Amino acid sequence: MESRVDRSHTLAVYALLLAAALILSYIEALLPPLGIFKLGLANIAVTLGVYIKSRRCGFVIMLCRVFITSLLFGSATTFAFSLLGGLFAWIIAVLLVPLYRKEKITLVGISVLSAAAHNIGQVIAACILLSTTAPVTMLSWLLLASIPAGLLTGITSQIIINRIGDKL
Repeated sequence: MESRVDRSHTLAVYALLLAAALILSYIEALLPPLGIFKLGLANIAVTLGVYIKSRRCGFVIMLCRVFITSLLFGSATTFAFSLLGGLFAWIIAVLLVPLYRKEKITLVGISVLSAAAHNIGQVIAACILLSTTAPVTMLSWLLLASIPAGLLTGITSQIIINRIGDKL
């Protein structure tokens, strides 16, 4: 059974990562638009949640961030896009973080693949919402754009992990 101190520590880590995800989402909202593409900075907090704590932590951070940012900055449509994209990215992080621990993949690799999965999830959401497969035509461009976005978020995640180590 988890002690009261352990529960408080876990809650503090969740709150810290959620706050970071919300701040990164807000910063991204302030950046000039890159067409239909976003950098996915908040996914840094989700990946760190999976790495530092657990799959559950990453999922809670992703779900809370999607819900809160959709309420603050978006709509039901943006909620659907963010939820499906975030879910796909979280699944990739969950599947690949154990390989990172075994030094079979880097956080940069996980982040690039998570960014690609996020875009695939959003294209699926668009296909469902629009009742057409037309959005699939944009997938190749979105997957290509996943590379620099994943590099940015992966390098940032690795720097954070190197600095905090096992302190959380």
